Amino acid sequence: MLDQRSAELALANDSIAADAVERSAREQRIHHIAQHDVLTGLPGRSLLQDSLAQAIVASDRGGGPLWVMLIDLDRFKYVNDSMGHRAGDMLLMTVAARLRSALSDSDTVARLSSDEFVAIVSAHPGAPLLPALVQGLMDAVAQPVWLGAREHSVTCSIGVAVYPAPDTPADSLIEHADIAMYSAKKLGRNNFQFYTPAMNEEAQERMRIEGWLRKALERDEFVLHYQPQVDIASGKVVGMEALIRWKHPELGMVAPGRFIGVAEDTGLIVPIGAWVMRTACAQNRAWQDAGLGKLRVAVNLSARQFGSPDLLGDIARVLAETGISPECLEIELTESLFMS
Repeated sequence: MLDQRSAELALANDSIAADAVERSAREQRIHHIAQHDVLTGLPGRSLLQDSLAQAIVASDRGGGPLWVMLIDLDRFKYVNDSMGHRAGDMLLMTVAARLRSALSDSDTVARLSSDEFVAIVSAHPGAPLLPALVQGLMDAVAQPVWLGAREHSVTCSIGVAVYPAPDTPADSLIEHADIAMYSAKKLGRNNFQFYTPAMNEEAQERMRIEGWLRKALERDEFVLHYQPQVDIASGKVVGMEALIRWKHPELGMVAPGRFIGVAEDTGLIVPIGAWVMRTACAQNRAWQDAGLGKLRVAVNLSARQFGSPDLLGDIARVLAETGISPECLEIELTESLFMS
């Protein structure tokens, strides 16, 4: 009887131990899921912050400089919109694996947001010089990848913040890398930039422009200027090109070069472009009603507008509302569209 009781107790203890092991493993899995990005398996924001804090401590103790890189895929939205989110997910997983393979095991690669990654690299003996390292990451990302039955290539823009540096406190490393990344985008994408204090001023200006732009449509601050299109043979005016101008109450007339890029990057170019098309067509209707004949009016179409699934419907609606025929509306494709 005693032996039987001992066997039962041993079995119960084994069961309790097994339950404890299973519970511990389950908790570890839950913790891992909470700390890592589900799609790519890379560390998420929380673990990224922990890794950065540890790297800063190591650097402060004499471990050498620290490089924080913010890596943003160029025109990732185009892949999602044209090929579907499944292709977009496949591209993100491929890029994540390539970034991880391009760096050493002691470095950190994390997914910050949709198409943004952060790399934390500590200088160590034998490591390549920083520009060569960053270029290596760009080259790794740019390798072709098969998405479905189609080969696709994607580039990236990288911003780099260095620690320690007089102008970059530890708690601003990711922010400064982000500012440098936007500077790289502004220079045409597919390149990298190191953070400088001047970039911070540009970023603040960009934020101000974005805030003002969001209110400009509501406040009716945009105006259109029209440039005649002349037939060379006859000298006759055959159309007008609509050119947007922004009349800000404090800044005065703002040049397009100062706000169009911000509008494109933020997506505000879509409602602004819709306003341009609607206003230009309404003006064309007024010209025709005044007896000026069937003029063409030309409007610029940005990459964001071209990629909108509602584009054809929007054009049809404007034509119906203004009553002008399709041949009286000319769509001009901007440089940004071909760069996409």
